[in-house]
Amino acid sequence: MLLFNSLVGTVHGGAPFLVLSSVKISPPSVMVGSVFVAEMLVVNLGSLAALTATLTLELAPISGAYFSIVSSGTVLNIGELQPGANMTLSASIAVSYEARTGTYDIPYMLTYSDESRYSYNNTGTFGVKISGTPDVQIQSATVDPVKLSPITDGTLSISFINIGTENAHDISVRIYNDGGLLTSTVSYIGSLPRGAVNTIGFGIHVDPDAAIGTRLVNITVTYKDPSGNDYVTSKIYDLKVYALEPLIPLYDLGLIAGALFFAALLYLSFRRVGHRFW
Repeated sequence: MLLFNSLVGTVHGGAPFLVLSSVKISPPSVMVGSVFVAEMLVVNLGSLAALTATLTLELAPISGAYFSIVSSGTVLNIGELQPGANMTLSASIAVSYEARTGTYDIPYMLTYSDESRYSYNNTGTFGVKISGTPDVQIQSATVDPVKLSPITDGTLSISFINIGTENAHDISVRIYNDGGLLTSTVSYIGSLPRGAVNTIGFGIHVDPDAAIGTRLVNITVTYKDPSGNDYVTSKIYDLKVYALEPLIPLYDLGLIAGALFFAALLYLSFRRVGHRFW
């Protein structure tokens, strides 16, 4: 999209009149952190030759998007352009990784003079749409309590982070192969902005007859970008059920059994010599 804002100069009979007729952006889809080429067609619609002509791109920070020229300056030389003639100028422009997605207007200025040394300049803008891609990653998965055993209730907490360059939408989380340990296996987050973190919880209930051992739980995340394109990521997490620990530890049972055995030996020894233990 081209916008022509103003023309400043002195018209005296005939005059040159330069316009930025068209701008071709390659590639058409410009991504955050990428480099694109702007091919700008300048045409002299006036009746006199334009002399010492230049095209200047105003690439100061624009509404949160940062642009910079690659391997050249922001002032592009045209030189002389006769009436009806045209010239194509090319500029490689880098988009900062900090840029936000959206459409931005890049201002430009055409400066030139005529053979009588009268000066002219006209300004305008051309639009560039900056796109990105969301990238939702599973940051962590933790279980509370740490050790699950039969007749245990707990929570599986999963944290997500969007490390992409675009917001993620319609985020759903589904868990497979939980072995019946989770009270629910589906959750909906909604949206996750670029750089944001969110944590959700799944309830855990371990039945008394639950099998002891490790389940390789599959955590799968599906989401969309603003254009409706689909994305999916997954991660395997170990969910382990431990055997119930006895009320009296085995070590303590051994001590108790040893003490009882020793007491029995003493009792039998005293009986043999005609005494009672108590």
